[in-house]
Amino acid sequence: MDPKSQVLVAFDFGLAVSLGKMGKRYIAHAGTRELNPQYPPEFLESKEVNATTDTHIMGRVLGWCIAGTDANSLADVVQQATAIHQRAPPPSFLQLYNSMTQHDPARRPDPQKLVDLAGKVADDLDVRQYFFSQIVELDVQRSHGVWSVSDEPTSSILNRISLESPQSTM
Repeated sequence: MDPKSQVLVAFDFGLAVSLGKMGKRYIAHAGTRELNPQYPPEFLESKEVNATTDTHIMGRVLGWCIAGTDANSLADVVQQATAIHQRAPPPSFLQLYNSMTQHDPARRPDPQKLVDLAGKVADDLDVRQYFFSQIVELDVQRSHGVWSVSDEPTSSILNRISLESPQSTM
């Protein structure tokens, strides 16, 4: 495969945070599991870490996505999201967030329940209207050492790239 004809999308849901944002009070020492509010409670308490730990972390990421910052409670999510988007998140999203970030791992939803809750959120939340109503998609290209910006929608650009790219054989 020709690397020039490939598009790579990467997501990192890691918990690394710059010291500038967190301050010195959250610096952990080698071998310790303390002082990082993003970690699930069972991780901080040196209890069993399992799939529900991932559920908690993903809930925190979802809260960050809708609130624009790390929210430490359901009330924080509602307050921050409402301030940013001029509307409260739908109840189905709040139910999903709240269930995923339960302090007690046994109270967090299993995978099937997560699918059901996420389906309700998908039905209730018009993501484009809620999050992206004021965003114009831009494409930044470099040609002969000069950067240019286009307002052609990203989906059109990707379609054009796939049509223009030479077909590769493996």
